[in-house]
Amino acid sequence: MTTAWVPLATTTLSSSANSVTFASIPSGYRDLIVVAERSVTSGANSEKFYLNTDTTNNNYTRIAMYGTGSSALSYAGTNSSTVGLTTTSGLIVYQLMDYSATDKHKVFLYREDKASVQTLAGVHRWASTAAVTSIEIEAENNTYAIGSRFSLYGSNRL
Repeated sequence: MTTAWVPLATTTLSSSANSVTFASIPSGYRDLIVVAERSVTSGANSEKFYLNTDTTNNNYTRIAMYGTGSSALSYAGTNSSTVGLTTTSGLIVYQLMDYSATDKHKVFLYREDKASVQTLAGVHRWASTAAVTSIEIEAENNTYAIGSRFSLYGSNRL
């Protein structure tokens, strides 16, 4: 299988911000990939991933598993939270499959590696058949630190 990632947008924060939004997403790709290397300014919190400005928690279901080096855990739930955020910088990759299809609910996978904290993999379902035109990534009750970088790519899986 050949996959090409086409850069669509990148945001590097020059000041702290609560969220980053990719809007007016074109429909010419099969999947969307968001790559974020980020940390928050203080404390620990969770990251939210919203599609088309839909913040209704019951429209999102999730399941994830993670390891800390000393334990393995899993969780399931109904909300848009994906991972925990800390002041330790972490890299996360979100893959939103068939984002422009209008005949199915949307599914996105995510994988995170945060040095000396955890490795995590999860999946979310968004209960909507609408084509995705915007993505918002939010540091719940916190702000992303200066230098946090968010990139959006389009991909055509073959």
